[in-house]
Amino acid sequence: PVVSARRLYEALARVPGHSSALVVRTLPNDTAKLSRRYEGAAPAPYLTREAAEVIVAAGVRHLVVDVPSLDRAHDGGRLVAHRVYW
Repeated sequence: PVVSARRLYEALARVPGHSSALVVRTLPNDTAKLSRRYEGAAPAPYLTREAAEVIVAAGVRHLVVDVPSLDRAHDGGRLVAHRVYW
């Protein structure tokens, strides 16, 4: 499960005007998410490098996500989306 550049770009295109803040909410977005423990579970959604680049290009300065990390849980310490955004 990934947050792709295409999906982010399409979502940002539907927002009128410009904002320096972005909240990314992933699906399913049910009440189980309030107490979900991600370790040992199915992989949590993460941002692709290209998705992080779309966020940067859009001028987003404040980013909130509803998953434990921008990057996949076990990426060998690469932290690609983190490094692109920050």
